[in-house]
Amino acid sequence: RAVGEVKPDLISWNSAINSHAKLGRADDATLLLDEMREERVLPDVVSYTSVINACGKAAQSQQAARLLSTMQNTRIDPNIYTFCTTINALARDGLLDDAVEVFHDMRRAAFEPNEAAYAPIVGACARAGRAGEAAEWLDSMIKDMLRPSAPIYGNAISACKSSR
Repeated sequence: RAVGEVKPDLISWNSAINSHAKLGRADDATLLLDEMREERVLPDVVSYTSVINACGKAAQSQQAARLLSTMQNTRIDPNIYTFCTTINALARDGLLDDAVEVFHDMRRAAFEPNEAAYAPIVGACARAGRAGEAAEWLDSMIKDMLRPSAPIYGNAISACKSSR
C-alpha cells in the first residue's frame, strides 16, 4: 500500500456491504465480505446480517443459512435480527423446514421469538397449503404472549383455503 493511503475500517466495510444489501446485490455484498476478511478486518454481526439480508432479497436463502452457520462457527454471535432475516429468507424461498430449524436454533440461543420470526413461517405454511401447521404456529405465537397481526391471520386463513 502507498504511504498515506487510508485503509477502510469495520464501519466503512459494513457501510459498503449494507449499501449492496439494500439493493439486493447478494453477490457484491458477499464479495465485499470476502475482501474484508482478506484485508484482515474481522466481520461482525452487522457485516454478516447485512449479507444474509442481501441473500434473502436475491432468493439465495441457502447461502444465507450457510452464512449464519459460518458466523456461529467463527464465534460471532447472531442477534435476533440475524435469525429473523435468515428465517425470512428461507421461508420466502419455500424452505419451510429449514426456516423452522433456524427458529428453533434462535430459541436455543436464548432469543425470544417476535412477530418477525413467526410471520414468515406462517406465510410459508400458507403458500405450501399447510393449514394445520399455520394454526399451530399461530397458537405458539399466542402462547409466547405475542399478538398476531392482521397479515399473519390473513396468511393462516389463506392456508386454510389452499388446503381444501
